[in-house]
Amino acid sequence: MQTADVQRMTESLFIEGPWTSRGSSRFWVLLVLASVIATAGVVADPTATVIGAMIVAPLMAPILGSALAVVAAMLLVAVPLASGTASVARDEQLAAAARPISIAWATSAHWQITDVEAHSREIMVNALGVPTSTDVARLRQALDTNGMADAPLTVHLVAGESFECAPDATTCTGAGGL
Repeated sequence: MQTADVQRMTESLFIEGPWTSRGSSRFWVLLVLASVIATAGVVADPTATVIGAMIVAPLMAPILGSALAVVAAMLLVAVPLASGTASVARDEQLAAAARPISIAWATSAHWQITDVEAHSREIMVNALGVPTSTDVARLRQALDTNGMADAPLTVHLVAGESFECAPDATTCTGAGGL
């Protein structure tokens, strides 16, 4: 929906401005006409006349205005919500792909993976085990080989060290104790 279309629909549905405006005059004429028809229908007692008054009544504009407001609000909310959902789904897919690779790496180093997460396309691995020399660059290479070369990697070793591996890095830097 284009901005010009929304503006045109808004101007035709919502009565704004002075009481003497074209939209306001149309509303009052329809309201008075519907009242006259409804009064005649109540006095004469035919149901069709009362239904005719309902058709003439300017009640459709508020109903259409409410529908326009709901649709416009849905567009304002749905687009960012869909974008956020896609980002979360992409991160979950990245974590799921990195999990078996991380487990294989940790098993070879006699470590245990406690958690593999992804946030904003960054993989975060938490591992638990006896402190030894851990080759985090090998995990980085395994992730790169499996199509995750563009995702930064952070490994937190519960024994007290953290390592950060930039995408496509051949070495990882220690970030000190936790």
